Amino acid sequence: MSENFDIKCFEIIPILDDDIKINDKISVQITCLEVYNHDVYLGTIDSFVLCYPNLLQSSTTKTSLENRIIKYLGLKKPVNKLKILPILNRLICHCDNQLLMMNSSTTTNFELISTFRLRNIFAFTLNESPVTMDPFQLEICLAKRKLIQIGLINGDKLTLLKEINLTEQPLIMSMDGYFICMASISNYFIINWMDGSQQQLCVNPYEPSSSQYQLPICKYISRNEFLINGPSNLGVFIKTSGISERPPINWGPEVLQIAYSYPYILCLKSGKISIINIIDQKIKEEFLLENGLDMDNFDGQIIVVTKQSRIYQMKRCSWQKQFNELLSREKTQEAIDLYENLYQSGMMTIEEYQRLELIKLHAGFIELKNGNFQQARRFLFDGHCDIDLLLSLNENLEKRLKITATTAMNDENIQTLLDKIRKELDKTQINQFLIDYIDLIQSNDLDQTDFKRIRTAKLLLLLENLSCDSSNSELIRKFFRENSSDNYYCELIERYLIENNLHYHRALYYKSRNQLEKSVEIFRKLEKSEIDDKYYPGIEELIQLLIKCSNVQLIMNHVEFIMEKNQLEGSRILIANTRFENDKFTILNPEFVIRNLYRYRMALIKYLEYLIDEMQLTNENIHTTLIRIYIEILSIQYENEEENSYFYKEIKEKLQRLLLESDYYDQKIIEKYLSNVNLDYEMAILMGKMGKHREAFEIYLNDQHLDYHQALRHCIEYGRRQTNQKDDDNHHKIYQTLLKIYLDLYRKNGPEVMKPLLNFVNHPECHFDMIETLKILPDEWPLKLIYLNLFNNLNRFYNQKFQSSFGCLLAKSMAEQLKQAKITKNNNRK
Repeated sequence: MSENFDIKCFEIIPILDDDIKINDKISVQITCLEVYNHDVYLGTIDSFVLCYPNLLQSSTTKTSLENRIIKYLGLKKPVNKLKILPILNRLICHCDNQLLMMNSSTTTNFELISTFRLRNIFAFTLNESPVTMDPFQLEICLAKRKLIQIGLINGDKLTLLKEINLTEQPLIMSMDGYFICMASISNYFIINWMDGSQQQLCVNPYEPSSSQYQLPICKYISRNEFLINGPSNLGVFIKTSGISERPPINWGPEVLQIAYSYPYILCLKSGKISIINIIDQKIKEEFLLENGLDMDNFDGQIIVVTKQSRIYQMKRCSWQKQFNELLSREKTQEAIDLYENLYQSGMMTIEEYQRLELIKLHAGFIELKNGNFQQARRFLFDGHCDIDLLLSLNENLEKRLKITATTAMNDENIQTLLDKIRKELDKTQINQFLIDYIDLIQSNDLDQTDFKRIRTAKLLLLLENLSCDSSNSELIRKFFRENSSDNYYCELIERYLIENNLHYHRALYYKSRNQLEKSVEIFRKLEKSEIDDKYYPGIEELIQLLIKCSNVQLIMNHVEFIMEKNQLEGSRILIANTRFENDKFTILNPEFVIRNLYRYRMALIKYLEYLIDEMQLTNENIHTTLIRIYIEILSIQYENEEENSYFYKEIKEKLQRLLLESDYYDQKIIEKYLSNVNLDYEMAILMGKMGKHREAFEIYLNDQHLDYHQALRHCIEYGRRQTNQKDDDNHHKIYQTLLKIYLDLYRKNGPEVMKPLLNFVNHPECHFDMIETLKILPDEWPLKLIYLNLFNNLNRFYNQKFQSSFGCLLAKSMAEQLKQAKITKNNNRK
């Protein structure tokens, strides 16, 4: 009877598979169905009401089928609807637009209650969520001509509570608390019978004139939610607020009736029953059934009746069976969704949820076998997979870490999947999956033992995958860096590194364990090619180790090895380990470094420049040593005729700057060094620092250089310094000295000195003694040659006088103000 679909969700079981007859001559045609417990109530087309007690019990026999109750209403009209009221022992029957009540006790043969007969009733429904607190009162909604009535059934009496007028005639209704979902010929409505408000939902897609017309579907399915047959063959979920919070279900045309059994909707159609899963909105199964008439869910029992008076039960397959079928067809996501939704909807107990958690593991291993690693990781993590079970996929880990996974190993399906994964998946893929899974679970609370074991497993996996993924080398570096203080499986790791000749990573391992001597020795052997490792990135590793080690003996033992390779890199080690804290050097002492590494000139230059420029040390030996090294290098460069090289010019500029700006070198020692080399300008700068400006000027202006510009710069620079130092005695001395030298050259060389001489005399930054200057200038010079000189001097003179006079005036003014303030204060006291 079931069509060929992947998953079997329901079984259809015949309950009555023979034509029902009143007697041997009268056959009946069923029009409606009602079920309570195991009793089945049937309404017929010709006013009969039949009751089959205990029909749904598996022990039912043919004899018990004959113990039926038959009630003839005498109206000669179809029975439209039956509703059992078990708490009152009553059965309500809707026939010929009348609402009748019968005693449902089997001993009374369904006696009609004469005091209860309501006329002109077109439809009725009971409240699925009663608002009354009395369990012996039932709330009912009655549809009359363009109005509905709300009433209470108490015993055999009906008490009306409310009457609401409508614009359209009700055809069918469902009631939930204060809300009624109603269908008319053309529209669906939500009605609040408490305040009388009405909200139109959508259009009824079937017109009465259509050949395909069928009664609308308006079904209560859960608290505050209804399901209706909307436009375009859609089943629409409607909340009592009038909105839909779930996507509509495309259940197709010709749906006669539905039964809701989460997460399935069973649709009775012309010729078949379709089972639709509301989670993925797909048809899961279909059953062929001719002439289906009515179907509903009666407290978990889904009963179907046909026009030929045959009755069937749609019995759900067990959840376990459904899950097994889904997983056997590798529909993992569908199995997981069903599993989660069943628990969230309350259809699965916590015990069942925990017991069936193995489904997630099964789904995870299926996805892992198929190479869907992200999906597999999610399923296994959600299923709290025992990490040992996963680690056992790697034989090396299983052996070295002595893993004995027991969780879920008694499940044959999972064990079979594990065997397939080991055979079919590449070892590299398995390792990468395990690495990613370990990263995922590390954020969880793990006890210390598990954490160390899992971290060790990750390291071994990274090491195994090195050959196919070189990026793992950086991950291993990061691992050692982040786990330097962890006491994980040290001997195991070291043994693995040695066995596999992973020299570089063994050096990193020793470094992380603070076994620096071992680490350095391996790095040195790698650098000298005594051992080989393709993962070794270069000498930078050894440099970084020495930069951060803070062990003086280790640094000094191995920094020379770095110096021999690259002096500038060696200077980085020296700089990084020279720290001055609490008035002392904490690791390397500069004096010690200079004394032991003097022959590595380029490294010492960088080191000493750092001490002077960055640390701003004022140690005389440091400043003097750097100047000496500069001089020595320039001397060698000069001897090798390389004075035009960029390096020569760079060192020369650095030397001149240091000679000029530093006040912390031994001038006499430097004078001795400069006297033996061809560095005239540097000697001139030194003479200036020593106050021997005449000697400096004579160097600039001798026959070899005759550098008027440099002489002027020297004069202005040192003259400015004397002005800043307020050295009044020597204020004009340096300018007068250079002027006399210029005049001597003028008398010796004549007009060629005239231009630089006048430029010097009239320079605005040169401060001369005006009287002395006028005395020594040549008498034949006209005033216009020294006009700017006179102007600058007179301007400075009057400016000083003005400032002095203004200062006195300002002081007197302030004194007068203080005097007046004092007088005012004394007067106020009196």
